[in-house]
Amino acid sequence: MLGYLVLSLSCLLLLIACGDGLTGQAWGKEPRPAKSADKVQDASGNGISKENIGKDVGGFNPPKWKPMVCKDCDLVNADLKGANLAGAYLPGADLPRANLTSANLIGADLTGADLTGADLAGAYLLGANLAGAELAGADLRRANLTSANLIGADLTGASLAEAYLPGADLPGADLTGADLTGATLNWADLTRANLDGVIGANFSGALNVPSKYLKD
Repeated sequence: MLGYLVLSLSCLLLLIACGDGLTGQAWGKEPRPAKSADKVQDASGNGISKENIGKDVGGFNPPKWKPMVCKDCDLVNADLKGANLAGAYLPGADLPRANLTSANLIGADLTGADLTGADLAGAYLLGANLAGAELAGADLRRANLTSANLIGADLTGASLAEAYLPGADLPGADLTGADLTGATLNWADLTRANLDGVIGANFSGALNVPSKYLKD
């Protein structure tokens, strides 16, 4: 009789132990916290979830930075600091908030690209085609935009302090509230450009500046 009770108690304890294990595996287990691998670094070094990163970002890696042809590319929040994208074909690319500081975009085609809030400080954009591009709030400080095509581009609130724009085409561009402090505008074409509220602009040497923006 005693042996039977001991055996029964042992079986009961075993069942309880198994039940706890099942509970932990099937019902009681809490979702795991996000691992660092589930996040990537944005341009400011803050961790952001992968779903906030453009689906084509993974194809742009050093040292070759391929692909160079990517129409309507999804590069949201891409970190392309110092990237060599000279001559890249990226019309209609989505690049809002992308980090393109000191990137080489000489001769690149960014027609109609969305670069809203992008960091292009110190970028090389000589001869780049940015016609119709969205550059509102973009950081273009010290960027070299020599002979760049910015026809109809949206540069509202953009920072172009100390930017280099000799020979740049800006007809119909919207520079409302843009910071042009120390910017070089020699031979830049400002035909029909909206220059309302621009900061620190020196239009001497610029071409076709709308008369209402010229000081008496």
